[in-house]
Amino acid sequence: MEAQKIERLETHFESSNAMTIRQTRKGWLQECLGCEASTEFRWFQKGDTKEENAEFATSVEESNCLIRICCAPNHPFTMTVKELNSDNEILSMDRPCFCPPGSCKCCCYQEMTLSSGGQPIGSIKEQFYCCVPRFKIKDSEEKPIYKVHQPTCCGGFCVNCCTEGNPCGRGCCKVAFHVFPADQEETD
Repeated sequence: MEAQKIERLETHFESSNAMTIRQTRKGWLQECLGCEASTEFRWFQKGDTKEENAEFATSVEESNCLIRICCAPNHPFTMTVKELNSDNEILSMDRPCFCPPGSCKCCCYQEMTLSSGGQPIGSIKEQFYCCVPRFKIKDSEEKPIYKVHQPTCCGGFCVNCCTEGNPCGRGCCKVAFHVFPADQEETD
């Protein structure tokens, strides 16, 4: 059983050179009434054309409604990525509760562990930063493989909110996080 779960993970992730993860509008009425809804995502393998973008998985946050309201946005949760139209697990994510992010962060870093078939496969950990949140993605042996941060301006000191068609363009007020190889020096 464990080998089948790892095989599903490899099938979907190794064959793809790019993917998109999109948050759905699940629970919009709940949120309008002041209740934080559980987050849901749709996972797509990216093709060369828009028609080739194939949805292959979904994931829904598993957490208590009260904890989402009282500890938002840094509440603890687990999330299982499942194959589309089945309950077959591809990936599982676990995020414990830590202190919220701020404009400068030097302790109590956010983190999330990733596993497949019960075997740890890596983690995402927040790093020290001033103004621009930064994360490192590590493999199961804690070796850094990627670094992640938002696009920056002013010599890397500020988040560049005019990228990705912002402000008030495509994706208004949503700034993407970019992923870079861990050994790449210049990313700002």
